[in-house]
Amino acid sequence: MPPRLRPLRRAPATFALALALLVAACLPDLREFPAETVGGRCGDGYVDGPTGAAPEEACDPGDVGALGCSPTCALVCEGGVRLATKHCYFLAGSTNSYAAAAERCRAAGAHVVTFGGADEIASVDAIVPAGDYWVGLVKDLTTEAYTPERGLGEPGYPAPPKTGPCPGCFARADPGQSFPAEAGASGELGCLIARRGATSPWRAAPCARASPADVVCEREPPGTRAEGCPGGVCVRLSPTTKRYLFVPAPALEPEAAAGCASFGARLVLLESPEEREELAREIARLSPDLAGVWIGLARAAGATAFLWDDEAAPTSRREPMWADKEPQATGPSRAYLDLTRGGYDSPRARARRGGQDTPVRLPVLS
Repeated sequence: MPPRLRPLRRAPATFALALALLVAACLPDLREFPAETVGGRCGDGYVDGPTGAAPEEACDPGDVGALGCSPTCALVCEGGVRLATKHCYFLAGSTNSYAAAAERCRAAGAHVVTFGGADEIASVDAIVPAGDYWVGLVKDLTTEAYTPERGLGEPGYPAPPKTGPCPGCFARADPGQSFPAEAGASGELGCLIARRGATSPWRAAPCARASPADVVCEREPPGTRAEGCPGGVCVRLSPTTKRYLFVPAPALEPEAAAGCASFGARLVLLESPEEREELAREIARLSPDLAGVWIGLARAAGATAFLWDDEAAPTSRREPMWADKEPQATGPSRAYLDLTRGGYDSPRARARRGGQDTPVRLPVLS
């Protein structure tokens, strides 16, 4: 169910006219951007930014309460460690069964830990004992790729050579993109086991194993960071100073880029896995069935490399975020963030070839 948004303020006529052309998502750097609603309160479900009278809320439990957030909008984390994204990591005992591990985490408003990068592994290393712990990825018996237990967020990992490579996926695999079987394991190795501080690959294991593994749960901060604003939905992530404008009406890629430019903005530039993860989660809350949004990554006519819209040379400071076997498009192309649920490589970037017969209309995120 989409989050309850604050009332939409009326847009000036020229602003509304420009938005009529916008059918994708832009990322700010706006000359002017709507100010946040003043007078927010803890318990309204919206994570307020800092004001002159109050600090930034860490979460917001809504009017019915939520696990992981106090009535004063402070994070409640059971001894875990929080990243800049304010995720909470905590131990929930140990168990021989992945299904039991998943149930323990769900009961605490969380999920079995998944990873988008080495920084998250370091956060978990700070709290886990020296033994094994479950990773929140389970093998899909159809594709044999490892997929997350729950919808959007961090992706799964390919099963070579049937799937992949997935340049934007993250896991500790061996050089062949595989997970070695744990010693003595037999039967279907549908789950993954990790160990603190180990730089060796995660191990493929039965989802019900002879010896127990620790349960590490991950919980995202409750509350939405999206509010209605002129022409769409404004999204603010913490601790970044960026603000985003999500326009849910679909647009062709040239319309999307031009619409963003009309605001003095540009299509979204994704600086890190954390930014991509948090932004994708907010958009999924707003539009659960959305297929994707245009992003500021493209290949010009005659060029060989994809560049972010603020780059002039092929060497990028940003991590690759490509999905399964991407980029597959040839010629001039624009990338989009694929938000389709259920794939092991979602949400990740895919390329759309310019001038294809079937035009693609996607919402704008700026």
